[in-house]
Parts: sequence; C-alpha cells; structure tokens
Amino acid sequence: MLTNKITFARLMALLRSIDPSVPLPDELEPYLWKHMFDHGLCKKAKRLEEWGETPKNSYYVVTGIVIVFCFDKIGDRHTFRIYGANSIVAMECFMKHEKSEFMIWQCRGSVVLSISYGHMQEIYKMMDGMDRMGKQSDLQIINGNIDQDFA
Repeated sequence: MLTNKITFARLMALLRSIDPSVPLPDELEPYLWKHMFDHGLCKKAKRLEEWGETPKNSYYVVTGIVIVFCFDKIGDRHTFRIYGANSIVAMECFMKHEKSEFMIWQCRGSVVLSISYGHMQEIYKMMDGMDRMGKQSDLQIINGNIDQDFA
C-alpha cells in the first residue's frame, strides 16, 4: 500500500497520458493505491529482476535511476536502457509473462513503486479497456514514446 499522494498523482497523470482519448476506469486509482508497493529509498543498488527469470513486477520510478541490462552472446553485460524519474519500467516479457533477457537494477538513491503481475492481471480482467491500455503503454515504452525525465 502507498502513502505518498503527490507521488501517486504523478503516476496517475503519466497513466492518463498514455492514451488521453480513453479515460481511466474509476476503480483503477483506489486499486493501485491499495496494491502497489513502495520500495522506499534505495541505500545500496539492488537487483529488482533477474536475467532468465519471469519478471514478477513492473515499476514506476519516483526518483533516481533504474537501469536495464542485457547480455551479449559471450555473456558480457551491456546497458540496454536507463529510466529516470516519472518513468514506467515494464518490459515486454513482464506483459507476456515470459522469461526475461534483461536484468533490472534499482540504483542507490532512487525510489520505485511496483505492482505485481498478478495484480496487473486482475486489473485487466476487472476493468474495461485496461488490457488494451497495457498493450499500448508497452508499445510506447518499447518505442520510447512516453516522456521520461532523467534524473
């Protein structure tokens, strides 16, 4: 459950910007407020999701940086993408519930919120249009079309 209403308002504004022509369901906001998890201030960089595993959560970067790494054929790690404040980190493998080719790290000094795959599935089942919006946001994130303010 969340406690910071200002941070939550920023997340909701970002979600509304994904497809402004489609209003968010009234029940989405209280559902997210209840089921999202605040990871708090990261004092030491930590791995949020592991390469080769099915991601358990998608993330909203409140402050700081989250880095997504990939690996080449010989196993060397490379930076795939850097997400700054007011960004959604939801890899396609999360949306499809498949094993990931990426590793996600939360950097020191950052704050992230998360929601589980199970809760996202409940949203898609319970709320009209949210499945379509989830796919739309996934495409926008992949294509870099959602505005992101880097810290």
